[in-house]
Amino acid sequence: MARKTYDTGVSICRPLYYEYPEVEEAYTYDNEYFFGDDILVAPITEKSDARGITTKDVWLPEGKWWSVSTNELIEGPRLVTMSFTDKQIPYFYRQGALIPNNPADVMNVTERPSQLVLNIISGENGKGSIYEDDGDNPDYSSNYAETMLSQSFDGHVGEYVISPRKGTSKEAPSSRSYKLLIYNTDKPLSAKVDGMQVTFTYNAESKCTTIEVPSASCSMGHRIAVEYATSSAVASITANDAKIAYDSASTKFIASAQCSKKILVE
Repeated sequence: MARKTYDTGVSICRPLYYEYPEVEEAYTYDNEYFFGDDILVAPITEKSDARGITTKDVWLPEGKWWSVSTNELIEGPRLVTMSFTDKQIPYFYRQGALIPNNPADVMNVTERPSQLVLNIISGENGKGSIYEDDGDNPDYSSNYAETMLSQSFDGHVGEYVISPRKGTSKEAPSSRSYKLLIYNTDKPLSAKVDGMQVTFTYNAESKCTTIEVPSASCSMGHRIAVEYATSSAVASITANDAKIAYDSASTKFIASAQCSKKILVE
């Protein structure tokens, strides 16, 4: 995202109205912001109560958003009132996002770890990338490496692809392993890495499937396929209120509730 900022001039931290200039709430909730393309942050700026709890109104734009602190998928656009402890930060991943992180033991941003963590919000198609350059090379505009990431969801199977690295960066490790944290899932039936059956762990509280991809040359890609019991990752989501619209072509009213059911009124 720092490289995208350099190329486009659009800051990593940006107000909501950059993305939604015609939506009034994007201006009203001006303390919320995007951190990159796929992370929305709603910082707490008020003192918590005696229990250490803060209640906050959060506006989420269109789409579906994974609440990292509360482990739930929320469908926008909507205003939702949420409660957070002093240890929780209200931030949300866009569904379909693939967010790479350093592992927790990396304490210096100049480190080049041999393992990366991929935070994946399953249930929608999406793309991401890992950008690497040497950090001090004057020809960084053309001399860099990039690893493309993608995910798709079809029927009962989620597929997560780590493409071979393209380009050059002498400081980047030649081999790397990955830990996939796949949120918004039921417990899988099976998982494969590059066609081979692998073990996985599942946390029901965080609705997260964890899969380890062993170290291999970064010139090689990986394809991870996960079979789930249901065609949607999570049985229910926090959704919009009911909406009613009139279809003049069919002379019917269409009422939508819970985002999955439609009632036709003759």
